[in-house]
Amino acid sequence: MAPSLIRVATFLVVKYYAFFIVLAFIGDRFQNYVVLNSGDGSELLWNGLSYVLYISWAVVLLSLVLWLPFYVVLKIRSRVVQWLSLFVLLLAEFGLYTWTASPSDLLNGFYNAVITTVFILLFFRSTVANNWIAKPLSSRGQTTCNGGDQ
Repeated sequence: MAPSLIRVATFLVVKYYAFFIVLAFIGDRFQNYVVLNSGDGSELLWNGLSYVLYISWAVVLLSLVLWLPFYVVLKIRSRVVQWLSLFVLLLAEFGLYTWTASPSDLLNGFYNAVITTVFILLFFRSTVANNWIAKPLSSRGQTTCNGGDQ
């Protein structure tokens, strides 16, 4: 299935929520910001909802910034150009997130790149397969030269 603007937006929102959930438990952010600051069940619920709202701002902002670039890169037909463009986009995303939101821990940018790659494969498997897997000559509409008409 070809990437649509809605599909790319959904990919980014789901990917960033997954990324921030991973970060919440890898860096003990959830423990520090939610659990340790809660006295009872209602405070835990309130702090948990506040944390979700807090990461939602980052999800929306990052998704809006990267929505069109991911859409354009996923629409590229040339395999080599798409690979290079995706690599550059991953580096730009690494820089955008790491240097603006997490300059003290470059490993967070690596986690983001890995999660991005996984979610690209989950959301755009057919696009990736069509552009990234080499096709035999006959499936490209080309014919082989056998020395005669057939």
